[in-house]
Amino acid sequence: TMNSFEFAAAELPKFVEIIKNKDWVYFGEDNLWPQHLIDMYNYSSLNRTCIDAKVDGTNGKGLLTEDESDTNRLYMANSMESVYDVYKKCALDLVLFGGFAMNVIWKNDRSLGIAEIYHMDFSKLRAGKSDDFDVVNEYYYSADWSSLRKYPPKVLPSFNINNEGASQVYYHKPYTPDQSYYPNASYLGSSTAIQLDIEIKRFHLNNIQNSLNPSLFISMNNGIPSAEERESIFKHLEGRYSGGNNAGSLFLSFAEDKEHAPEVTPISNNGSDSYYSTINDSVQNSILTGHRISSPLLLGIQRPGALGGRQELLDSAEHFLNLVVKPIQNEILSVFEKLLFMRDGEPIDIIVEQNQIIEEESKTE
Repeated sequence: TMNSFEFAAAELPKFVEIIKNKDWVYFGEDNLWPQHLIDMYNYSSLNRTCIDAKVDGTNGKGLLTEDESDTNRLYMANSMESVYDVYKKCALDLVLFGGFAMNVIWKNDRSLGIAEIYHMDFSKLRAGKSDDFDVVNEYYYSADWSSLRKYPPKVLPSFNINNEGASQVYYHKPYTPDQSYYPNASYLGSSTAIQLDIEIKRFHLNNIQNSLNPSLFISMNNGIPSAEERESIFKHLEGRYSGGNNAGSLFLSFAEDKEHAPEVTPISNNGSDSYYSTINDSVQNSILTGHRISSPLLLGIQRPGALGGRQELLDSAEHFLNLVVKPIQNEILSVFEKLLFMRDGEPIDIIVEQNQIIEEESKTE
C-alpha cells in the first residue's frame, strides 16, 4: 500500500486591522500579531540581534538635558522608575512593534498636571473603535489575548486632557497610510525572510534528529501486515535508528530465507541541505535590509572574503546612528518632552548621550 500526501502552500501570519462584532479592533487576522512579532524576535537569532542593536543604539548611555538645571526632572517617572527606565522599555516596543504605550496618571486636580508615568506592554493593548472624528477614545488591556475567558479585557480611556478618568493610555502610533488603529513594524517587509531563517534552522535540526529518514528506504517483502503491526515496526525502526547519534549505524536484518529478505535501498542526499545553505546569504541580506543595517560589521558579523577595517566600521556606525537611531530617539523624546511639560508645567529639552562603537583612544603629548 502507498499513501499520498498533499502539500499546502505555506501561509504566514498577516498584519491587518479587522473590525468584528467586538468592542476592540483585531490586531492581525487572529488578533495575535504582536505575539507573532515576539516569536520572530525570540527564534530568529539574526532578527533579534538587529532589533537589540537598534534598541541599544536608541538607549545610548543615558538621558541628559540641554539645561543642566533640568536634570533632576529626569530622576523619577513614577514611584519606582526613572524616566530613563521607562524610556528604555518604550524604545524596545517601538523597534519591535512599531509603537509604544504608557499609562499616564493624573493628579487629583487635573489642572495641576500629571502625577506619574508608567510603561505599558504594547502587545497587551487593543484599540477600541474610532468615533466619527477618527479618534480612538478607549483601549482594552488583557494579560493574554489568546485566553480571554481567563483574562477578560479591561477598558481604559485614551490619553486626553478632556477625558474622564485619572488613569489613561498614551498610545503612540506613527502615521501610516490606510491604517487607523495599529502601527507597522519598520522591518515588516522582511518578515518572510525572518520566518525563512527560522525554518532553515528548524530544517537542519530535524535533519539531524531524524537522520534515518533521508538515508534508507526499507521495503518488507514478506506480505502486508496489519495496521497495528505496521505501526509497531515503524516505531521500532524510528526509535532504534533515528537521531543524530545514530547516523551511520549498522542495520541488521533477519529473515527466514533470501526470497523474503527486506530490501534496503540507500537514498542519496538530494542536496537540499546545500540549497538551504545557499539561500542563507539571501535571507541574511533581506533581514539586514529590512532593519536598514548597511553593514553586518555593526552586528559583529564578518563575511568570508570581505575586507573590513576600522574605517569601514566607523563609517557604518555613523550611517546607522544618523539614519536609523536618531530618528527613533527623536520620536520617543518628543513624547517624553510633551508629557514632562504637562507634569512640571515647564518645557524641557532632552538629549541622549550617544554610544561610541570604538572608544576614543587617550591622547598623550
